Amino acid sequence: MNEREQNAVILYKTFVEAGMTTVGACAMLGNAEAESAMRCNNVEDRCPMSDAEYTKLVDSGAYSNFANDSYGYGAFQWTHPTRKPGLLALARSWGTTIGDPQLQADYAVHELKEKFPEVWTHLVSTTDLYAATKMVCEKYECPAVNNVSARYKCALAYFKGFSGAVQLPDIPSAPGVKPTYFYTVNLPLLKQGVESAYVVPMCYLLRAYGYDPGTPGMKYTKEVAATVASFQDDAGLLADGECGGQTWSKLLGG
Repeated sequence: MNEREQNAVILYKTFVEAGMTTVGACAMLGNAEAESAMRCNNVEDRCPMSDAEYTKLVDSGAYSNFANDSYGYGAFQWTHPTRKPGLLALARSWGTTIGDPQLQADYAVHELKEKFPEVWTHLVSTTDLYAATKMVCEKYECPAVNNVSARYKCALAYFKGFSGAVQLPDIPSAPGVKPTYFYTVNLPLLKQGVESAYVVPMCYLLRAYGYDPGTPGMKYTKEVAATVASFQDDAGLLADGECGGQTWSKLLGG
């Protein structure tokens, strides 16, 4: 099984286990195929760096403009500055690379549930592959070229394969063994007065939930602290305005 097939299996299994129908999952795969050729470390061609170089520099922290560089990245070519920070923050919390297929599958499910509920509701009930592919394209991907027919052909190919599969292989680990990319690292405690690169993705995550911390920057300002406190209060947490473990978990969909 090559990398493309492995990535497809990981995404498909995650989507179905999260509740999508086979049709809904294959509609997502068809769009991913059209966006990235199912390469989870794929950076948009106009980026001067190679896929491997870009991914390595973002993972190491040597490249800090991931959120705002407007380069599409990953299986679904996340591009917008309100969407890329969540992927990076989740990778940091897992302690894995941003190109991890399981990470991207989980992040896609989180995005659909939290930001695109209409699309999610459709994907967990649909039996119409063309309609599902079209909805993912137009309401989740929103590409510059609305090539639904090409995406449908990709989705149909995946549907023919997965709908006829008797058993899917366990990837990347044996049953009962937790994949290594599920280990977690501690995200930093952020509070008023602190300067940290983590403040920027945290602010974008707040925006994704409808809160406005002001223009994102590395300084944890009084305004940011007040916005975090509002988020904490609504989430049932202690509203101390500090972003620690429980607050990070809520921001990342935990």
